[in-house]
Amino acid sequence: MTTLAELWLPILVSSVVVFVLSMLAWTVMPHHKGDIKDIDDANEDKMMDLIKSAGLKPGWYMFPSCRHDSKYAKSAEFKAKWEGGCVGNITIFNGTPNMGKNMLLSMVVYLFVGVFVAYLTGISRAPGAEGMSVMQIAGTAAFGFYFFGSLCNGIWFGQPLRAFITNGADALVFGVATGAIFMWLWPSLEAAASGGIPTP
Repeated sequence: MTTLAELWLPILVSSVVVFVLSMLAWTVMPHHKGDIKDIDDANEDKMMDLIKSAGLKPGWYMFPSCRHDSKYAKSAEFKAKWEGGCVGNITIFNGTPNMGKNMLLSMVVYLFVGVFVAYLTGISRAPGAEGMSVMQIAGTAAFGFYFFGSLCNGIWFGQPLRAFITNGADALVFGVATGAIFMWLWPSLEAAASGGIPTP
C-alpha cells in the first residue's frame, strides 16, 4: 500500500497538467468549437430581450415547467406544452462569469480527482511497483472520474452526442497524462523506507 502523503507530488503535478490541458482543449484546440450552437444575431437579441423582460433571476430553468406539482404535470395544459415542440433548459448567470473564480474552482476539482486517483492507486500498488501497472490503475481511474462523472446530467438535460464524444476525448487525454505522471513520480522502495519524498 502507498499512502496519500507519499503521493502528494503526483497529485499536485497531475492536477496542474490537467488544468493546462483543459484550458488548451477549450481555447486552442478546435474540437469543442461545434459543441455549443450559436443563435443568429437577430434572434439572439430577441431572446436576450425576452429573458430580460421576463425578469428571470440567475438560476437553472427547464421549460415547460411542471412546477413540482403532480396534478399540473398530468394536466392537459402541461401535456400540450410538453408535446408542443419546445422543450429545453437554460442557465442564467449572475452577471458576467468570473473567470478567475471558475479557474480556481476547476483547479480544486482537479486536485480532488488527483487525491481519489492517488487513493485508488495507492491501496492497490505498493512503493516500487512496476510503472505500467501504476499507469494502468491511475490512468483508468482518472479517465473514469473525468468522463463518467457528468454523463447522467448530459443524458437528462439534452447534451448533444458531439459533446459526449469531445468530452470523452478530453477525458482520455487527461487519463493518459495522469497515469503517466503517477508512473513517473511513483515512490521507490528506497524513498518509502527512508520516508523521503518522491522526486522526478
